[in-house]
Amino acid sequence: MPSLGTQVAADVVTMEDLIARLIQLCASEEAGVSFYNVSDDVVMQAICRDPNYSDMLERVLESPRHARTLRYTLRKSPTDRGNVTSICKLYLTLLTGTVGLTPEHARKILEEVAQQALGTEANFARYAAVWAGAAPLQPAVVPSSPARVGGKRGRDVVGASSGKPRDARRARAPSSAEAAQRPRARRG
Repeated sequence: MPSLGTQVAADVVTMEDLIARLIQLCASEEAGVSFYNVSDDVVMQAICRDPNYSDMLERVLESPRHARTLRYTLRKSPTDRGNVTSICKLYLTLLTGTVGLTPEHARKILEEVAQQALGTEANFARYAAVWAGAAPLQPAVVPSSPARVGGKRGRDVVGASSGKPRDARRARAPSSAEAAQRPRARRG
């Protein structure tokens, strides 16, 4: 892992936090999962007014004007995938250009940031391993619509976003095939 200056390290962490929050907002809209106890608009307004994010964007973009424009765009349409893509590209540029990581290593770190953002608990050991480049990225539970992806594909988890191991003692919902074979209850 390369040695980072204090400001660069702070910018990397702040950028990761911003990416995580934007991904959570997008997931909230697409999947109906709520990560916050306030509306998405309130979260986005807080993000756009946060001085830590503002300062970091000004340093990374090297222009207060570009930072203001990006914050305005985020505030105007917070769940636009293009905004998340722009922030992710900035993050990859920061990791490859300023920090000096290879593009593949930077991409793995970005994938880990996204997976951690959508999980229920942070896995610091896994995050540190990806940063160190010690182990290849193991697929984590990625929230997705079974209709888009074709189910869980053999993953042994409860729910697409929980990441918790399945407990064999817990009752499970019947599959659609099992439910179709069951006689229907009569309403009286």
